[in-house]
Amino acid sequence: MPLLRPFRRRLLLPLPLLLVACKGGDGPSEPPGRFSGMGALTADETAFLWAGGATSVGTNGPLGDAWRYDLAEGTWTPLADLPEPTLRGVAAVREGELVLFGGSTTGWSDHAWLFKHDDNSDTWEDLGSSGPSPRFKHAGTVRDDTLYISGGRNNDGESDVFYADLWALDLDAMTWSEVATTGGPAGIHRHELAWDAARGVFWVHAGFQPPVDDATAEPERSDRLWTIDPDTWTWEEQTWSGEGPPIRASHAMVPTSRGLVVWGGSAGDTSTWVYAPEAGTWTEHAHEVAPLSRDAFSYDLTSDESALYLVGGDPVSEEVPDFVADVWRLDLDDMSWTELEGIE
Repeated sequence: MPLLRPFRRRLLLPLPLLLVACKGGDGPSEPPGRFSGMGALTADETAFLWAGGATSVGTNGPLGDAWRYDLAEGTWTPLADLPEPTLRGVAAVREGELVLFGGSTTGWSDHAWLFKHDDNSDTWEDLGSSGPSPRFKHAGTVRDDTLYISGGRNNDGESDVFYADLWALDLDAMTWSEVATTGGPAGIHRHELAWDAARGVFWVHAGFQPPVDDATAEPERSDRLWTIDPDTWTWEEQTWSGEGPPIRASHAMVPTSRGLVVWGGSAGDTSTWVYAPEAGTWTEHAHEVAPLSRDAFSYDLTSDESALYLVGGDPVSEEVPDFVADVWRLDLDDMSWTELEGIE
């Protein structure tokens, strides 16, 4: 599930309360392993909020629980359950509140939800369903005070539907609008979308896209890289010289001053790849210690761009058949991974 950079502005509309839950109880002390959970760092970057996902493929797999991982203590705290079990949506954090959109539930969701958390209670609030059509495996990012949602897929029971649209949610007025774009793939899902404020473009990378030579074909796993210019809303495919990362999907991609940082989503590949837009080249950073190769994990970048946090996912390994709930930190200064059990 793709994650979004934190945003700070407060919503202006009164919102109906859906659920309140107090802390406590005799539940598990940590979450079970899962894929396609939804989450992000809290606004103060001391914890990671993680919700939903699935423990198995099929109708019995989706989860409705929510958790908070304290980065300093290395401990999990259960939070109020989601309104319904959900996976493969997008998540953003603002002022300690988690916003989720879409995903797979008992069907395909077109709802946005707001989660508020404090020392005494949790609440989920329904933000409505007046925007994009129901979907899952889409991507999202925040630019200024707007949440952007890209692509995804649906299944009407007979055939798959692949989206290539772009939608914007005004986080002050809580209103949706569709953004008309030019160019780009005919349908895309399990990709990554990120706003790059320093370079003034949106990045779209990999996932399932139609083949280069047949835009009408069904999407397949890809290594294609695009920018979207917010002045003209025009897609432009990027090229590079030399070797680039293998095809991948449901991975991590974050723009930084170092370049575009990519990890995961490709079987057997535990390297971190960095794309330098100015040079048009990729650099591979291999690691002596790294998380298991995986996809469908949750991740977020710190605001100072010093570290990338990774939680859970689906190891692409026959040696580890189950899904995981481990927490890792990638230091972007020296490109080193650390598995967390609390930070001293």
